[in-house]
Amino acid sequence: MPGSTRRRSGAWPSTDRSWWREPAILLAPLAAFAAWLYSHSDPGVDWYVLGRARSANDAVIALGPYVAAVVAWEMGTLRRVWGRLAVRRPWWRVLAARMALPVTIALLILVAIYAVMLAGLPTFASPGWGIPALSVANVLGWALFGAALGLVLGPILSLPAALIVPFLVLAVPRSWGDPLWARHVTGLVDGCCDPSGVYDTRALTAGLAFLTVIDVVSLCVAAVRLAPARSGLGRPALALGVVVVAIAGGLSAAQDVRQLDASASAPRNSDAVRCYDGNVCLWPEETFALDANVQAWKRVRAAWIDLGLPEPPVAIGPRNSGMPLPITVAYPGAAGDIENVEMGLVTRLPAAMRGCFYRQYGLLTGGDNDPARFELLSSLLRARLGRPVDGPVPVTADQASQVWSQTHRCEEGQAGG
Repeated sequence: MPGSTRRRSGAWPSTDRSWWREPAILLAPLAAFAAWLYSHSDPGVDWYVLGRARSANDAVIALGPYVAAVVAWEMGTLRRVWGRLAVRRPWWRVLAARMALPVTIALLILVAIYAVMLAGLPTFASPGWGIPALSVANVLGWALFGAALGLVLGPILSLPAALIVPFLVLAVPRSWGDPLWARHVTGLVDGCCDPSGVYDTRALTAGLAFLTVIDVVSLCVAAVRLAPARSGLGRPALALGVVVVAIAGGLSAAQDVRQLDASASAPRNSDAVRCYDGNVCLWPEETFALDANVQAWKRVRAAWIDLGLPEPPVAIGPRNSGMPLPITVAYPGAAGDIENVEMGLVTRLPAAMRGCFYRQYGLLTGGDNDPARFELLSSLLRARLGRPVDGPVPVTADQASQVWSQTHRCEEGQAGG
């Protein structure tokens, strides 16, 4: 009888049993439905490729718990027979074989979601490697986490824990008021990205470091539980040492994330800005709003000068472009909405002329500046352009120069970046 057991164990295929009896394949239809539902939802993404990639990466909030629970189920079935059969394969091959199908299904769902999101762009663009790498790292990290739970705990505890813990880790920090940087460590992407920004490398490093620590800790648990039994504390002690080193390395690699707030967006390279006839510059993704900005800027600039105010620079550009007037307006539907683009320029121009309109914060004043003075100047501009004004304006057009003289230039430090 022992001999027959050895012959059977040595003949096990790489997946240990038929794929059609794998727990993962039983959940594949449910996973496919979830992917279809996500692809047909309206996540509110814009026309910028990184904004689309961020929305696609949000799928890991569901995929992480899913793959963790299925792998925990897989390892739970293995846990009941491990040690009873003389399996000849190394522990890591057994682990990989049990994880292969659920991880493959999760990655295929992820690829489908990215494809749907990127296909919706007016012009295809690559999201780079950073955000997709976080998505893949989340799937692998939480799969290994589920494997470790399945090898340590029984199914009654491991399955609920595998579903709940990843979801809490991924979702809860987003609601924290302090520390704000904690939301970037989980591998989700917050506060990124509009066309003026890119994903901050500090957030990317922190997310990858956190998920790498999960990988290392989970692999150490699997090594201790699946490797052939030996007497003594040699292997557990080695595994513990590796875990300590991994945690220390992760903390060291991720420490710069503490410099971030709720946004994981960093300034985009201004070299990407494109300038066109009509003295309007835009990010490549915003060219649909070119004509509206050209027509609106011509009228707004003329009205500003007509009020007797200092002549503004000729060219305008997008936020974070390094231009003297970062005030161009672009939003879905802006191509034919000249009136609203014009009102956007009217609102931004007075503050921008004093250096008080910045890439992330909009109107930001400091020192003796009173935002109400900028609002007065915007109201005078609206009136000069023949646009509706909210309520009576307490000053006349002849007093525009006096109001302007009472405003002060903002220092770069007041903008917070």
